[in-house]
Amino acid sequence: DNPLTGTKWALVGSGITMEFGEDNRVFGSGGCNRYSGSYTLDDDMISFGAVASTRMMCMDEAVMAREMAFFTALSSATRLETDGEQLTLTYGANQRLIFARVSPLPGTAWQLVSLDGATPAGVITLRFDDEGRATGSGGCNQFGGGYVVEGDGIQFSQVITTERACLNDDVMAQESAFYAALSEAVLFSLNDDELTITYGDNQTLTFAPLTTLSNTRWTLTALNGEAPTATITLEFGVGNRAGGNGGCNTFGSGYTVSGDAISFQPVISTMMACEQGIMTQESAFFEALQSASSFSITDEALTIMYGDELTLVFAPAAE
Repeated sequence: DNPLTGTKWALVGSGITMEFGEDNRVFGSGGCNRYSGSYTLDDDMISFGAVASTRMMCMDEAVMAREMAFFTALSSATRLETDGEQLTLTYGANQRLIFARVSPLPGTAWQLVSLDGATPAGVITLRFDDEGRATGSGGCNQFGGGYVVEGDGIQFSQVITTERACLNDDVMAQESAFYAALSEAVLFSLNDDELTITYGDNQTLTFAPLTTLSNTRWTLTALNGEAPTATITLEFGVGNRAGGNGGCNTFGSGYTVSGDAISFQPVISTMMACEQGIMTQESAFFEALQSASSFSITDEALTIMYGDELTLVFAPAAE
């Protein structure tokens, strides 16, 4: 296994960051522009491929100069050393870039999908803020507490909950087991679509990303300003999965959210044949999803922007 995968680092004394993703991908901020590229690691020897970046011009010339120097340093990097908390890249004529590890958890939100192999009976969530606080729902009660991360180690402390009694005994028992698991947490691992917390006797809590869209259901009210002639639905589950009905066929897709940006993976649907007008509308809907670029959401509407300032407008689906 690659020990760098899933780690994030900040260049000491700058606004430059570096994250190592799956498949030997590297990305981050150069201080002004976002960048991405690839790398090859062989023991402590490292090399980076060509770096691609956005092309913003920042007002501070020193920031721009530092960014260019950083990209140049990456292109000549030869060696990597890390103790888990500090990472040093050697480049050029034995020059060094020194990074401090950044916890990847602050600002993330998750929904439990497995409690030591069992599917949760209720919705259990976990959010991490940037001040060492963890909050969420145990399925019945809200909770809050502290958390500390050191490398891949994690500990939760002083977890306090509300004291509601829910009618479902399974939900209450599961909630107690979840809180007990948090109190015994020792390790975590994180990638783009899964957080795993290890506790007790090598038992695990597995979470999927939670977004503002997770667990919501919508009915299309306008496709680029026109009311649909058949009922079109869109549902967002956990684990970045979406699905629904295009008016004729049921469909599924993956989706990714970053701020107000959204993108959908290619839509997979059943192959039923309906009236030509409905089929044409369904195809237009699927194409719109696959070219989606941003979204806005309120209690009353979800608007997805696609193409050349075109919109899909949804209302909350009836329960």
